[in-house]
Amino acid sequence: MRRRLPPDNRPDWRDPDIPVLIGDCLYTPEEMQRVCQEHIKVVTEVMDRHPELYWRNDPLYHGRNKK
Repeated sequence: MRRRLPPDNRPDWRDPDIPVLIGDCLYTPEEMQRVCQEHIKVVTEVMDRHPELYWRNDPLYHGRNKK
């Protein structure tokens, strides 16, 4: 007879309210959404000021040899 396994107490990854761990910080889903929106805002501002940093403007991005 096999022994019964102990119950699984790990968080369920399908739970939409599970906190997000990034580095040493633990974010709720609402905080994570705010952080992502701020990140997108900063990236957009940098791309507006420095369009040469944007990968689509790099002439060598699609520069492979064509056969």
